[in-house]
Amino acid sequence: MVVLAGPSHIARVGVALNRRYGLEDWIAGSVDEYRGLAVAHISRAGGRRGWENRKVISDTDELSQAVWIELQRRRTPGQQITRALEMTQLVRSLFAANLRREYPEITEQEIKRRMVEAYYGAEWAERMFGKRAAG
Repeated sequence: MVVLAGPSHIARVGVALNRRYGLEDWIAGSVDEYRGLAVAHISRAGGRRGWENRKVISDTDELSQAVWIELQRRRTPGQQITRALEMTQLVRSLFAANLRREYPEITEQEIKRRMVEAYYGAEWAERMFGKRAAG
């Protein structure tokens, strides 16, 4: 997804996800750059509505995908926000689970620190948790 880098939580999450998946060229540093990237990616997808004719969900048949897209369109703004918050919580829990898998001895405090660092940057992690011990 095209994301606009910035100080907000959603901007940091978008940047972190794009970097995690090697999509650095989809990260914009300014509103003008964001517009340019969005137009470029829309054009490559065949126009604003072109994505509807493409396979969005790789393991889903076309009829099921069409039903899913229609259901997403019918959501109210409140339902959309609720879904976005649920997905944010899912991403956070997956992030923490991955840290636990990679570092079995990691403490909950260190997981929280690393999450703050990933979402908000090293400066905020240091403000919240103090400087890391040398070593």
